[in-house]
Amino acid sequence: AMRRALRAPDRVVQAMVATMGAALAMWLGLSMIWPAVTGAPLTLLAGFYPGADGPGILRMGFGLFAAGAVVILVMGIVISGLFYGRLSGRAGT
Repeated sequence: AMRRALRAPDRVVQAMVATMGAALAMWLGLSMIWPAVTGAPLTLLAGFYPGADGPGILRMGFGLFAAGAVVILVMGIVISGLFYGRLSGRAGT
């Protein structure tokens, strides 16, 4: 499905899929990979990891990634729906 979406003739679909993929990859890096490599969460996200150390930091990172991924995906669906409604002229019907 991703391959088909990236090869779609509609540029809006291609841009949205690429943007969502980049946003999810960035969120994965910030919430899980950074703490796994450094052993400590990113300072901006440190408040979401209270008292975590060792393996606990990875569990909290996974929970934070999952919650953030849901938010990113829902925002992407809403934004793409707004674009399609706006571009197709069928908004409100």
